[in-house]
Amino acid sequence: MLFKLQTRRSFTFPQVTKPFFRNQMLLVFCSVNGFLASSYFTLMLLDVVNISPTVQSLVKSVTQPGFQLGIVAYLFIVMVRGLLRHSSKA
Repeated sequence: MLFKLQTRRSFTFPQVTKPFFRNQMLLVFCSVNGFLASSYFTLMLLDVVNISPTVQSLVKSVTQPGFQLGIVAYLFIVMVRGLLRHSSKA
């Protein structure tokens, strides 16, 4: 089944149930709207994540330890800010 109908307040909304078809509809939407605003063309680059297993593993390697990476980034910013303050006083 390609479409699944849901009823809500006596109006039916089509819901796409196939992920491939949903992604293709999103790409067509972005490509048509890209001629109106070029920022939609950049959204089409997200399709590379679906296609390439290498990019999928790269995204997983960054997002899974996200909290730890955030703490390291925070400590880095604090250290750089402290060094800049210390060097401006001298």
